[in-house]
Amino acid sequence: MTSLNVDAVLREACGSEFTGAVGRVERAGSVVFERAYGATRADELARPVYCDSLFDLASLTKLFVSTVALHAVA
Repeated sequence: MTSLNVDAVLREACGSEFTGAVGRVERAGSVVFERAYGATRADELARPVYCDSLFDLASLTKLFVSTVALHAVA
């Protein structure tokens, strides 16, 4: 998957699957892609998401499983 693919997937899903996200891809220790999408919430208190925005990780299991899955694919 290229950076363009990551960007397209996140742009398409932002707003319908989730309100906001940050995508980051590193290769050999260097950042090759980093972009923020959407807003922090879906109401009048929403603020734009930035690359350094903090997120509430309510389910850390998903984070660890996705990391292991990505390593397995690589």
